[in-house]
Amino acid sequence: MKSSSGLLDIKPISGAVGAEIYGVDLKYNIPEEQFSEIKSAFGEYGVIFFRDQNLTPEQEIIFARRWGKININHPSELLTVGDEIEVVVLKYDTEKNRVSLGMKQLLDDPWDKIPEKLDVDSVYKGTVANIADYGVFVDLGDNVEGLVRTSELNWTNKNINPNKVVNLGDEIEVKVIEIDNEKRRVSLSHKQCLENPWTQFEENNSKGDIITSQIKSITDFGIFVGLDGGIDGLIHITDITSEDKQEEAIRSYKKGDDIKSIILSIDSERERVSLGIKQLQDDQAS
Repeated sequence: MKSSSGLLDIKPISGAVGAEIYGVDLKYNIPEEQFSEIKSAFGEYGVIFFRDQNLTPEQEIIFARRWGKININHPSELLTVGDEIEVVVLKYDTEKNRVSLGMKQLLDDPWDKIPEKLDVDSVYKGTVANIADYGVFVDLGDNVEGLVRTSELNWTNKNINPNKVVNLGDEIEVKVIEIDNEKRRVSLSHKQCLENPWTQFEENNSKGDIITSQIKSITDFGIFVGLDGGIDGLIHITDITSEDKQEEAIRSYKKGDDIKSIILSIDSERERVSLGIKQLQDDQAS
C-alpha cells in the first residue's frame, strides 16, 4: 500500500474471519449474505468488514465503543453500508491476510484535554452513556468518559444493580477520584456527591447512647440491626451476653425483633457501628 489512509466502501464479505481486540481473539464464521445478517456477528466492541479492489480480497476493521469524537454503542449508529470513509492503515499482516484500520487516529486525541478539563476531588455533571454490570460510564463532554464502579454508586450497598440507581441519558453529579494517565482511565464516584449516612449517624449519635433498632440478620458471629440512614450496626456475639453460653443467647433472637442496645463505637471512615447488649444489662444491674 502506498498511502497511510484512503477511502473504502463498506461491503459484506464471505468466509471465516478473525479479529483481535485487547488481546482477545474473536472468531466468526460469516456467510456471504446480506450485511444486516453480518451485523449479528458484531461483538461487544463492534466489528466492521471491508472489501476494496485495491487491497487484498478480505479485510476487517475493529473499533472500540468510543469512535473518534462520538461515543457510540454500535458501529451502525455512525455508518451504513455503502458509506465512503477515510481511514488510517494501522497494521498489514500478509501472513494472516489482514488489514487493520482506524478512524479515530485522524482526529484529535481527547485524552490530551484531560489535564485542563478535570481535577481530582472536583465534582462535575455528566450524562450516563452506558451501564454495565460492574458500573456506569459517564460522558463528561469533549469525548471524555469516566467509570463509576458499583461500589461508588451507593453508600449502603456496594454491589447494587446500577440499573436501580441510574438510567441511560440521566444527568448525574460525579466526583473525580483518580486519573490514571498510563491506563487512560478516569475513575469517578457518584455516592461521594451524596450525603454520607455514616457521617450523619456519627454527627447525630454518640458513644454510650442507648438506641432501639430492628434486627435485619443474624450470623454466627453476631446480630446486624438497621440504623438511621439505611446503614447497619453490628452487635458482636461477645457483646450479647456476659454469660458463657453465647450461642444459646444469640438463638433467642430472631429477624424482625426490636431490641435495645448501647453504642460502643462509631467509625464513619471504616463504615462501622459497634453496639452492645450485655453492656446495657451490666449498667442496669449496677
